[in-house]
Amino acid sequence: HCSGGLGRFDYFLRCLFEVFNRDALRVHILNLVMLMLRSVGILTLWRPLHWIVDTATLARSKLAYFMFVFLSFIFGFSVAMRVMFGAEYMQFNSLAMSVATLLLYTFGDTDRAMYAVHPFIEASSTKVVIWLLVYTILVVTIGLSFFVTVILDAYSSAQDPEAIRKHEMEGERRFDERISWWYYGANIKATQHKEEQAPDLDRAELASAKSDS
Repeated sequence: HCSGGLGRFDYFLRCLFEVFNRDALRVHILNLVMLMLRSVGILTLWRPLHWIVDTATLARSKLAYFMFVFLSFIFGFSVAMRVMFGAEYMQFNSLAMSVATLLLYTFGDTDRAMYAVHPFIEASSTKVVIWLLVYTILVVTIGLSFFVTVILDAYSSAQDPEAIRKHEMEGERRFDERISWWYYGANIKATQHKEEQAPDLDRAELASAKSDS
């Protein structure tokens, strides 16, 4: 713990020093991950690898929406498995465990989800298998097929320079629209509010003038 009897700045430096020395490995791992992410920019410097950056750029918006829906399905199934089977199976005895179990199940690790499950012998185990079958159809088969389709569609579009140029122009247009809405939209609303208040002010001034006369 940080020792007392120090000034505020010295106290802050002491705490910062202890945190970075105590968790030095975590900090180095974080720096390594950030360096690896930043090194992706090197792909833009080598022409044969441009298709990777172009594909990621074209697919990013659709992938963002897909990930939202995909994770929502996983969370929904995790809540259902926790409520129905959390008391009987350790892999579903908490929401965090259910999410981890279904995530691993999605990408091929079925041992955790099927631990202590004996279908067609125990009624609850049969229900677990049925729910996992529905999850496999909706999330694994259909959901990941959407994911692959988005990537392949972006890849095919990345081979067309005209499609990339249209995507860049569309992105610039949307950015300009957001800026215009944030700045001019607020000013327009303020102007409309003033215009709506102006007749009320005129009537109030006219009424006060009549009362004075």
